[in-house]
Amino acid sequence: MKVAPRSHSPFLAAAFVLLATACASGKSRRSAPVDGFRVVIENANWQEMTVYTQTEAGMKMRLGSVGTGETRTFNVRPGRVGSGSFRLLGDPIGSSDLMSTQWLVVGPGGTALWTIGAHASTSWALIR
Repeated sequence: MKVAPRSHSPFLAAAFVLLATACASGKSRRSAPVDGFRVVIENANWQEMTVYTQTEAGMKMRLGSVGTGETRTFNVRPGRVGSGSFRLLGDPIGSSDLMSTQWLVVGPGGTALWTIGAHASTSWALIR
C-alpha cells in the first residue's frame, strides 16, 4: 500500500496568516500613544531620579525612575498633563534637591527630551 505524502500547505497558510496578523497589529514600544507624546529622560546625574510631570495647576503624576547613566522613554497618554503646559520634575532618590525643566508644551506625537546633568545648570530640555 502506497501512502500519499501529506500536504503541509494548510498548516503553512494558517501559520503565515497568524504571523502576518501579529506583525501588522503589533506596535513598537517606542511609539507614542495615539494623540499622546513621549518623554525621553537621559540621566547623567550620579543619583537615580524619580521623574514626574507637573501641570500648571500643580498636579503631579509619576512617570517612573531612571537610574544613573540610563535613558528611559515614557509614553504620556492624552489628557495626562491637561491641555496646557507642564514641566518635568526630577526627584533624586536619597536627596531633597528637586530638579525641574522650564514649562513645556508638546504636541500629539511629539517628544520631550530632558537630559539631567550633575547640577541644574548642566541640565537641559528640548521638544522634537
